[in-house]
Amino acid sequence: RDNNGICAHYTPAEDKNMQEIMKGTSNLFQAKFKRYAYHIDYATNTGEVAQGDIFIIKGTIGNVGDSVWENTSLEEDGAFKIAGKIIRCYDSENVAREYRVSLPRPRIAPGDSFNFEVKVDTKGLGAGFYLLTIDMLKEGSFWFEQKDSLPAKIPFRIRAVSYELEIADTKLQVK
Repeated sequence: RDNNGICAHYTPAEDKNMQEIMKGTSNLFQAKFKRYAYHIDYATNTGEVAQGDIFIIKGTIGNVGDSVWENTSLEEDGAFKIAGKIIRCYDSENVAREYRVSLPRPRIAPGDSFNFEVKVDTKGLGAGFYLLTIDMLKEGSFWFEQKDSLPAKIPFRIRAVSYELEIADTKLQVK
């Protein structure tokens, strides 16, 4: 479905949260009493980037569940991370890319929060509309979305880049 010119893959239940998600704040999704839950506030550099440019998301994630996100004694395979997927719009089965970002501290207790920055390299992604999800993950075990937390979903567009070359008295435009 198209949302103000940018596609969105939302279930009917998530539709009621669309305005809040588009403003850059995920709701608490009744997470106060969930074991693995978070709240995220974010901002992006833009909703559109040229092919090959970096799409930047900065924000704050707070642990609003009742479980400590502990990475001090875990192997990389069990670490808590910020994670997400880039999905090409209208093709939700085709994840174009996944990413992982380590947490800034080895321990995030309930009630703690931290700042984050995710830099999405669009190199190799074709022009079009995409949906970027930001979720938490326990590597090798589960995504928080699988534990009923709703990830942030950020629509963005990658625009094609065109080049002009001038050879002798001939102009060549490549799109």
